[in-house]
Amino acid sequence: MAVNDVNIFSESDSDEELVNYVNILYRRPYVVRQRPDHLQFWDDVDFINRFRLSKETVQELLVNIENIIQEECMIIQQGFYRIAAFPRVLLALDCTHVKIQSPGGAQAEQFRNRKGYFSMNIQAACDHNLKFRNIVARWPGATHDSTIFNNSMLKAVFEDGMGNHLILGDSGYPLIKYLITPLLNPTTPGENRFNEAQIRTRNVIERAFGVWKRRFPVLALGLRLQLPTVQDIIMATAILHNIAIVNNEPEVLVDEEVAQLIENVIPAENNNDIENESTRNELIHYFNRIMMDSHCNLIKSPLLAERFVIFSIASFLVAHILFFLGLLETGFRRLDGFHFAQFVSTVGSVVDVDGSSTATKFCEVLATDGIGGSSVNCMANLNPEPALNIEKCADHQEAEMNWLIELEEEDNNPNETTSNNNKSDIEKRNEEFRNNLKLSANTFNIKHRAS
Repeated sequence: MAVNDVNIFSESDSDEELVNYVNILYRRPYVVRQRPDHLQFWDDVDFINRFRLSKETVQELLVNIENIIQEECMIIQQGFYRIAAFPRVLLALDCTHVKIQSPGGAQAEQFRNRKGYFSMNIQAACDHNLKFRNIVARWPGATHDSTIFNNSMLKAVFEDGMGNHLILGDSGYPLIKYLITPLLNPTTPGENRFNEAQIRTRNVIERAFGVWKRRFPVLALGLRLQLPTVQDIIMATAILHNIAIVNNEPEVLVDEEVAQLIENVIPAENNNDIENESTRNELIHYFNRIMMDSHCNLIKSPLLAERFVIFSIASFLVAHILFFLGLLETGFRRLDGFHFAQFVSTVGSVVDVDGSSTATKFCEVLATDGIGGSSVNCMANLNPEPALNIEKCADHQEAEMNWLIELEEEDNNPNETTSNNNKSDIEKRNEEFRNNLKLSANTFNIKHRAS
């Protein structure tokens, strides 16, 4: 037993030993047999006697099956494309660990993963609807994801030719012409856009694993059974998961403990094997072109360009109007006596209206609601003389200014000496304000009577 343990932990261990162990443990000997072409080998009579169908009927059935497969592949590609505009994707590929008890024996440590517990590493590929399309459940937890893929039937099928269809995988897989992995160090905007679309599109397999394990928590909590039974349960639950997806069964809620076990995903190790980078470069160029087209669409489409120009002008005008109104409101509330007198004289000399209505406009400006909790309304008692109206509004304005200054004194000037100095400054400022305002009112009254 000790000798076997030494062999297990020696440096000579490799993926080839794992492959040989799995082939001996699970697989029958692989035998290649020559398959005859029955359509060519048999004549019409013998073909009907053997298969009970004519050659024409069989050929029609084969064409119909091929069309159905192509239509389904097109639907899957469109579903993946709607996620993040990644083209030609047929499958999202990844591996997940199903916890098991120690299988015992000399090779038990082959099932211990990088997290330290015993598991089986399950490879699965799903479509855009989280439905499993391919699943491999026979590899120990210590096996690398790329080793499982390199020895899977899925790779053999794509090697034989699957058109221009693509598989998306994480950085744990090698980069092949049909298996696209993300860039480890993207630099350009096109590369960043490619990585973002690749990760978002590939995320469906992560979601599929989460839905699968929440529906069957035993996959996360652990299976305490023999390995053949564990394999049967994994395959059976995967089939039931697909049936639930087809029938739109609601997802199952689990407690926090199970949720943490499900989310405890073992990250993939980076794989730097690059067999063919041309396909990925073409996709990066495609996303570069998408980004450029998105900026040029406004130029190419006159309707979009016109709408963009109108929207920009409207936004510019609204922003400046709001900015001007804010300045105007702030200015009216903080006008000192000199500038207010200038404002009155200027408006009085330009606006060609009667004195009463002009005074009303001044009162509307000064009668601002909500200042100091009081509402000033000097329009109710207007005199025929504009000067008296302006003077009355000035009284209200002075009262409000005094109130605001008193508040500032309470907050900012606790010192009594400083407060007395400020009071004297306030009195001088109010006196100057009233003198300038009366001077402007007299000027305005004289102009009004002359007109």
